[in-house]
Amino acid sequence: MRILALDSSTKTGSAALLDGESVVGEYILNVAMTHSERLLPAIERIMADAGWTGEDLGGIAVTLGPGSFTGLRIGMTTAKILAYLWNISLAGVPTLDALARQGELFAGLVCPLLDARRGEVYGGIYREGRTLKGPLNVPIGELLDCLPPGEQVLFLGDGAGKYWPIIQGALGERAVLAPGPNRILRASFVGLLGQEKLIRGEEEDPMTLTPFYLRRSEAEIKWGRMCDQRTSD
Repeated sequence: MRILALDSSTKTGSAALLDGESVVGEYILNVAMTHSERLLPAIERIMADAGWTGEDLGGIAVTLGPGSFTGLRIGMTTAKILAYLWNISLAGVPTLDALARQGELFAGLVCPLLDARRGEVYGGIYREGRTLKGPLNVPIGELLDCLPPGEQVLFLGDGAGKYWPIIQGALGERAVLAPGPNRILRASFVGLLGQEKLIRGEEEDPMTLTPFYLRRSEAEIKWGRMCDQRTSD
């Protein structure tokens, strides 16, 4: 199956083309540009370089979340429109599952972490591709307390780099930081998981698929505080 895979859940955005398990092309960009500026040009370029059109694709895979609220909306809207226009299958892939897949050969626990700001992370705990705990939206210390004792733990994601001193201080030699290129989420792994879902018949409806945010947006939190204050007054 030929798949177009998209990720815009973090600052690092990527697009990939897969033919079965073979990566035909992958475009990754980690710069100060919005996903609205770079996602469609990335898709156009990678499709043109591969000589593919929408008719060559069997499906599209896109990250569901958690992650950046704006980034997730951009990526999902793009995937839904293309799936509808090209009349092909659509698969939503949990962001943390795809990131954990990049470390599934690690002989220990795998802990994908995304920076959720305000001292918190989006994270989970995995072993050999299976979810042991998560997805979570908690302070980094609370997530570390959830780790089973004794085993080594591989950390991936932008949250791993940001909180590495805290992680290393808490776990010592048990903590392993994934190398830089493998620490960021790659759309090719989103494509692999998406392809597996489509083969199992787990297809999304482009009309109803929505992002998985895990927590309320900053605007919703502020609005809630305003409503609470008005009620108390």
